[in-house]
Amino acid sequence: MARIRGAGAHSARLKRLAGPDAVRRIGSAIFAAGKAIRAEAQASVLAGAGSGAPPDVDAGRIAGVIETAQLGPLKVEISSNAPRAADLEFGTSGMAARPYMRPAAERLRSRATAMVRDAVDEIGRGSGGGG
Repeated sequence: MARIRGAGAHSARLKRLAGPDAVRRIGSAIFAAGKAIRAEAQASVLAGAGSGAPPDVDAGRIAGVIETAQLGPLKVEISSNAPRAADLEFGTSGMAARPYMRPAAERLRSRATAMVRDAVDEIGRGSGGGG
């Protein structure tokens, strides 16, 4: 049977990626990305206040209750529970949508992906933040 060159190093890398420390570190990166998206959504809401830009209605109230919650080891939710938050994001029969969450997520998609990718790469190399 032929030996595979680098098999030991590859096996060690796979074990690091599958371990509980990896889940914790990747989850932390996902949560940090969620907080960045939350901040972007809050800035979007507040920048539009008084200008007629999305979402001009109840801007301070909506921005103040946008939150990031870790729902599981690798699952984060960014939400607003303000009374009219969903109406502004998606619109109603009497009001056009003035989204702020989806555009914030889209603007930060590459940055969020890079944050998680960097965490995975660090774990794979066996460096950074472990403990």
